[in-house]
Amino acid sequence: MNNFDNILNQSKKNVQVPAPKEMVVQPPESKENKEKKEWVEKQKKKREQLFEMIEAACPTIVSSIEKMSEFLKVQSNFEKYSLNNNILIFAQKPDATKVKDFNGWKDEGGSVKKGSKGFFIMEPSAYKKDGEDRVAFNPKTVFDISDVADVDPVQQVSYDKALLIRALVHESPVNIVTLKDYPSGKPEGAYYDIKDKVIYAKAGMAVNDIFISVSQALAFAEMARNSNEPFRAADHVFQARCVALVLANKFGVPADKIQLYSMPARYAGCDSEMIKKDLSEIHSAVKSIVSRMNEVLIERPKEQSKSRSDKEAR
Repeated sequence: MNNFDNILNQSKKNVQVPAPKEMVVQPPESKENKEKKEWVEKQKKKREQLFEMIEAACPTIVSSIEKMSEFLKVQSNFEKYSLNNNILIFAQKPDATKVKDFNGWKDEGGSVKKGSKGFFIMEPSAYKKDGEDRVAFNPKTVFDISDVADVDPVQQVSYDKALLIRALVHESPVNIVTLKDYPSGKPEGAYYDIKDKVIYAKAGMAVNDIFISVSQALAFAEMARNSNEPFRAADHVFQARCVALVLANKFGVPADKIQLYSMPARYAGCDSEMIKKDLSEIHSAVKSIVSRMNEVLIERPKEQSKSRSDKEAR
């Protein structure tokens, strides 16, 4: 053996050979966990598709008066839903009037007709992460009432005119003052004075005219108080007219004096984010006004009915 062999052999003696590690065998993933992961991934993909649908629908909404009117009709039926869900309904089922999922209609005694195709909205779901409360939005399949058997169709509710006006001005965010000498050069019927933070309305108007003009003035007041920037009424005329039109459609008030005739030029080539900002102003104003109105139209009549029942029982 030559010197090199001796050197190599000596080296081997000094090397500590590690003991073979025990092989850890991972147990096979359970069917339940696998299905859960697949469901989460599927939900994530569908959610991404829905957000893409929202982005794509925004330019369509402002592309014409006809499309904008379709969207406002959706808002008149679904003002309690989020703006994103309003846009999703417009994009998939613009003629929808009332929606529920399969089990929701079943609980109401209805049955989804065979062959009916549902569409998607996003349902908020609360959860905790790292000790913080968070909200996820999960895709949910719903069906319009037109695809459901054994349920009564949606009926337009008829309100007493005086009650409707009381509801409209209930808890107004600003004072409303009637003027016998209504100033010329102001919007017909009523206007919101930004400096005074007051709505001035022409005295002696007919009920329908009061509803339309005051609705529009209330829209300006709502948008002004929610604005983070200096508010210029001239920049929000279109949105205010849209709010008045939604309210008229919702409560069955003739809207011939508040029709939309042309789309603002600013929407040409406008990106979806800017369009959503304007749509959000309409949606927020409608939601706030309807919420206050319902305190009179729904909650108070219930209380009065209960009071009458209690008296009759005595």
